[in-house]
Amino acid sequence: MRLRSQLLLLIAASVLVPLAILLVLVREEMSVRLTEEYRDRVSALIASAEGRLRVEQADLVQGIGQLEGELAADPRLREWLGGDSSWTAVLPSIGDLAADRAGVDWFVLADGDGRAFLDSGWNSSSSNPAAQGPWSVPASLEASALRGSAAPGEAAASLNAGETAVDRPVILATSLVALQLTRLGETPVRLLAGRRLDDAFWSGLTSDPAMAAGLVVDGRLLAGRSLSGLSSDLDVTWMSETFAPGQASIRVAHDLGHLGTVLDSLDRWFLGAFLAMTVIGLFGAWLAANRFTRPVAQLADATASVELGHASPRFLATRRDEIGRLSRTMEAMVRRLRSSASRIRTAERKAALGDFARQANHDIKNGLTPISNVVSHLAEVSSDPRELSRVFAERSKSLDSGIAYLKELSGSYARISSHSDLRDMDMVPIIRETVSALAAADGRVHLTVPKSARAEVDPLGVRRIVENLVTNALDSLPARSGRVDVVLEHDGNRLQLRVKDNGAGIPEEIQERLFEDFFTTRAGGAGLGLSIVRRLVLDLNGSVRVASEPGHGAEFIVDIPTARH
Repeated sequence: MRLRSQLLLLIAASVLVPLAILLVLVREEMSVRLTEEYRDRVSALIASAEGRLRVEQADLVQGIGQLEGELAADPRLREWLGGDSSWTAVLPSIGDLAADRAGVDWFVLADGDGRAFLDSGWNSSSSNPAAQGPWSVPASLEASALRGSAAPGEAAASLNAGETAVDRPVILATSLVALQLTRLGETPVRLLAGRRLDDAFWSGLTSDPAMAAGLVVDGRLLAGRSLSGLSSDLDVTWMSETFAPGQASIRVAHDLGHLGTVLDSLDRWFLGAFLAMTVIGLFGAWLAANRFTRPVAQLADATASVELGHASPRFLATRRDEIGRLSRTMEAMVRRLRSSASRIRTAERKAALGDFARQANHDIKNGLTPISNVVSHLAEVSSDPRELSRVFAERSKSLDSGIAYLKELSGSYARISSHSDLRDMDMVPIIRETVSALAAADGRVHLTVPKSARAEVDPLGVRRIVENLVTNALDSLPARSGRVDVVLEHDGNRLQLRVKDNGAGIPEEIQERLFEDFFTTRAGGAGLGLSIVRRLVLDLNGSVRVASEPGHGAEFIVDIPTARH
């Protein structure tokens, strides 16, 4: 993984991950606090609704007490109860008037046996369940609704400990009801009154449009309306039309949709903030990583281009940071290496000169030995002209062979000792002319060159470099097959000459010795061709190397700077 990628991952892990965790924790904390505050507010609203319900129940109890007084104060009702049936026709109007004054929607007045003899607020007697003949009010209803009874001892015994008459509202069908046991004159009666639970009643329990109230019996909504959200139940006593008792509740609920909207908005803001921080953080990390890795990459490229025979690459020595310090150190190191390389080159030349002197001495002795033998033989027969002529004719081939050997050796040594004449010139015509002459003799040679490639070179040295490399490449090819490609490339700072063949290749152990003087793998070879190439390239401040894989040919690469330093 590249250093820039590592820096980006490091910054992402050290900044973005903690930021994401922080935002999640802050969101959770804000969600908890907002929910708690919302629940407190909703609980207060629900408590207010419950308080209103209890006020309604207390008002009803107060109204039934007032209704009792209105009925007890009407002499016509007392006379009717005393047996005067002439008031029967006005009983409904008496009841309606009393109900209006007491503020109840309906009431039923029954005797002690539960037979209703007066009801008000109903459209017809058939719609009033309490007016359908004798009825018996359960003790639970008396205990829950009784207040100010004419028989207080009995009522008190029906109440639970600590319970008041308004602790448990009682609902008959869809009406809030209360029961009063009293006397009208000497007649014991039961007074049952109620207020209808219509939509206005349920709406009046809630002060917030997001709230709803309704009657829930056995999990079913019988009146009012319901909604999902935070809710609270107020237990009530439920009576069906047959006065069968059961448990029910008035459920007051508050919609939490606004809280969800707030949390969704919070999530969007947090997500937007995180994405913005991610983009800004990654962009900043990229800038920081690029600012750090770019000079490192430039320094690496400059270091990779360092060659002892070439001009120094451009390091970042002008920087004032650690990169600049490293650059200056590397520049000093390259100068030292170049100085050392120059001394090593001089030492190599001296060593090569010693090797050359020994090899030349050996080669000259080999060439002079047959000549010396022939001359000695001729001296022996010099007194006899006929014998001298015969021996000369017989040994002349040995003389010619020795002289030819010395001439060839002299030519090889002349190539080694030639002097470089460096000039700024275009290499393309030289290489094109040299390769064309070789290609005319062997059609397996192919050339690729640019339009122009100027450098400070020795034209004769360039010609000898190309000749030696192409000749070696042709020698490595099988007879009448294969191909040699000569390619010249120019990138502005240096020239690169590549001579590539598709022959058998060069083993790795031999590649290390190819440029040694007098090293050869061919029978009859002098071992001077590649060593001459190496010396000529060094004279141009260039470098030569070989790349080969056995079975896939070999490629000789010559790099030459475009200007001398």
